[in-house]
Amino acid sequence: MIKCEHCNWTGSIADGQSHEQKCRKARSRRSRYVRSDSDKDLIDTLKAAKVALENDKAELEDELNEMVHQLNLREAIVETQDYRCRSLQGENGRLSQQVSELEFQNSKLQMETQKLEQIGKLMQNQRERPLIRNTGAYDYDRFTVVRLTKLICQDLENKPTEINANKIFDCVRCIYQDFERGYNDSPDNLYIDVRMLLAVCMASTWFTPRQEENYERWMSEEGWC
Repeated sequence: MIKCEHCNWTGSIADGQSHEQKCRKARSRRSRYVRSDSDKDLIDTLKAAKVALENDKAELEDELNEMVHQLNLREAIVETQDYRCRSLQGENGRLSQQVSELEFQNSKLQMETQKLEQIGKLMQNQRERPLIRNTGAYDYDRFTVVRLTKLICQDLENKPTEINANKIFDCVRCIYQDFERGYNDSPDNLYIDVRMLLAVCMASTWFTPRQEENYERWMSEEGWC
């Protein structure tokens, strides 16, 4: 007689094997053994999957960091190019302003050249005689600047003895003061006329050193020398 290890059954040895196959508790125990082996395999599989996921995560983080790095580099390049673009725009604006100023200066020089040509033609046609008031003072003002300039130019380095240089200086000073006051009824080209008059006075030998200093100071105040 034998007794089942899993239940209360007893019987012959011949029937023992048959009973063990039929015994529920024995089957249950074998199932637990099988499940235990299966669970272990599952845990190992999950652990391996976890390791693989962690590796994938690390690779993805590396790729993401590299993408962020590349993006930062591109942003830095864009900012640098944008700064250069703004700098070039600013430089272009300054150059445009300089060109405009040079064009304006060139226009003024052309007008002054035309004035000189006009004076030259007048000098060729006839000599200028001093305009004299009843008081004996010379009669030159902001409306007759060209005639006064011609008077000095035609004898630039050899003033006629009958011409009073001090009276001429008084006229030039009054003309410059009127120019500074900016009267509304002044001739359109008074700016050019006065500049030309002062330049001729400085080039002549008619005046005293003190008077020449005044001419130089007036020219400097206007930025003409």
